[in-house]
Amino acid sequence: MRETVQQFKSMQLPLSAVHLDIDVQVDYRAFTLDPKRFPKLGEFTRELAEQGVRFVTILNPGVKASSKSKLYLEGQMLDAFCKLPNGEPIKAPVWCGWSVFPDFTSAAVRHWWSRQYEFLLDLGVAGFWHDMNEPAAFIVWGDRSLPKVTYHKMEGRGGDHREAHNLYGFLQARAGYESLCQYRPQQRPFIVSRSGWAGLQRYAWTWTGDIKCTWECMHQTIPTVLGLGLSGIPYSGPDIGGFQGNPSAELWFMATFGDLMAGSRCLPLGD
Repeated sequence: MRETVQQFKSMQLPLSAVHLDIDVQVDYRAFTLDPKRFPKLGEFTRELAEQGVRFVTILNPGVKASSKSKLYLEGQMLDAFCKLPNGEPIKAPVWCGWSVFPDFTSAAVRHWWSRQYEFLLDLGVAGFWHDMNEPAAFIVWGDRSLPKVTYHKMEGRGGDHREAHNLYGFLQARAGYESLCQYRPQQRPFIVSRSGWAGLQRYAWTWTGDIKCTWECMHQTIPTVLGLGLSGIPYSGPDIGGFQGNPSAELWFMATFGDLMAGSRCLPLGD
């Protein structure tokens, strides 16, 4: 990471933040950072901050269904997880293995989830990247999310995933935003979310997901970002050049130019 930051400086390129993917976590588990890879994380985030660079880490909603997980045990005690009609928590495989999923349609669950950010904020983490929060699941048939019969609390009145699906990532972003505002009110909160719904702009930025490195995807990306802006979500953008595959130099240049023309912009994190 130090080498990456120095390369940006040597090329006189602006850099506001470095975003870290799931490999920095402990077995891909939510709210963890590997202490072997970051043995002095607090010192490191301060070092980056002195250079004007923020440390942003990824966060997925799936909680590993293991009695060795403090998060899982707390969620069980609080009845925090989405359920099947028979009352059992719904389990599905994601990056950390078989997992359960917090029911963000409950105010109590959002409050519990929002408290989990505090430890990483104390270590100098400046923002969070919410991923896999449709929520996504690794299945090979049907809708790669929770079953439509999954029960949600829906603020106390009850409902199923047909109603809650589009709200899931939106409400996770709300929980994270409220946590950052309350725990660190002197700084502007930063969350980027893969999923959301109308009103997401109150709590998070978004991007266009894991697009391919092709001209066809770039052609689709520009109206997508413009459409998001017209829909009231002004801060969004694609992975420049695409995500899956390797773009040619020409495609990379045109994708960068197209991204700027679409009005997507990066603002510095912080106050």
